Amino acid sequence: MEDSKSAEEVREYAAVFFSKIDLLNDKDKIKAKINKAQKNVHFNMQAPSILRNKVSQYENPLEQMNLHFATQKSKFFSKESDILLICLTD
Repeated sequence: MEDSKSAEEVREYAAVFFSKIDLLNDKDKIKAKINKAQKNVHFNMQAPSILRNKVSQYENPLEQMNLHFATQKSKFFSKESDILLICLTD
C-alpha cells in the first residue's frame, strides 16, 4: 500500500489518541470497542493451540471426540461435521 503509515507513525498516533481519549464524547463506546477487538485478537492467537490441545487428547479424534457444547440442532451441521471441521482445521 502506498499510503499506509509506518509502524512508528502508528505508535505515535496511538500514544496521542490514548492520551486524549477521555476528551471524546463517546469515549466509553470507543473503549468498549477497543476492548472487544483486543479480546478477539487474543482469542484468534490462542485458537490454534486450543484446537491442537483438543485434538491431541484422542488417539482417533474422529471416532472418540465428544463435543458437549454442541446442543443446538441444525439441519445443516451435526456434531460429527463439527468434529470433522475441528480435525481438519487443526
